[in-house]
Amino acid sequence: VYGMLLFRMTFPERSHLIEFGVVAMLIYEALSERRRSGRGVRFPALIAIGATTLIGVVDEVIQLFIPSRVFDPVDIAFNCFAAVLAVTSMAVLAFGKRTVMRRRSEDNAEIGLQ
Repeated sequence: VYGMLLFRMTFPERSHLIEFGVVAMLIYEALSERRRSGRGVRFPALIAIGATTLIGVVDEVIQLFIPSRVFDPVDIAFNCFAAVLAVTSMAVLAFGKRTVMRRRSEDNAEIGLQ
């Protein structure tokens, strides 16, 4: 899905997906690490998406004051979409990894390797 979106979009739209996707992944990973270390972050995915969207809004508002730039609500939507896509992808991959590791552990326990 991500590849199809990148293929059909113009360069500025693609750059929003890449830039804000990376920002969202970094925020999500930082919050997830805090959660794993017991620091009480309850919903790292939602916080990462919200924070990335807020950064996108601030970025667009700044463009109101720059004569050569244009404020565009569609860009805010792309920023939010990039955050949702990136964080969802990371969460699904992490879930898959945990599932595989748990199954391997169970298989090893059954044959007495653990």
